[in-house]
Amino acid sequence: MKRLFAAVTACIMILCCMTGCLEEKEKFPSARTGRYVTKTGHPDAVEVEVFSQAMEPTFYHGDHVLAEKVDVSEIEEMDIIAFVYKDKTYVRRVFVKETDENGKIFFRTAGDLSVEGDPFPVYDEMIIGKVL
Repeated sequence: MKRLFAAVTACIMILCCMTGCLEEKEKFPSARTGRYVTKTGHPDAVEVEVFSQAMEPTFYHGDHVLAEKVDVSEIEEMDIIAFVYKDKTYVRRVFVKETDENGKIFFRTAGDLSVEGDPFPVYDEMIIGKVL
């Protein structure tokens, strides 16, 4: 089974090279962080690097994930989101979706490896996107 998987993977890689789908993607500075993110084939998604071990074993430090900008109402508990807080990019799981006294939706987040949640609320203007 492992050999079959390796052979299929090799065939896919060869086809991708032949068709050009593994070309270098356009990189641009993120408006929110200044860090470089990669534009993907999906018009509303960007590639975001995971900068900590907090999401292990789901994602590891150095992994790259795709985050798609969605309306805040589409984000639910247990979804994974990418966001910026104090000029640092985070990839975290939503564990509580709440509404503040002004009727604005916000989220409580935590890494999968964390025992405690993040000490700050996450509002819409902080969110890069929902991880695909």
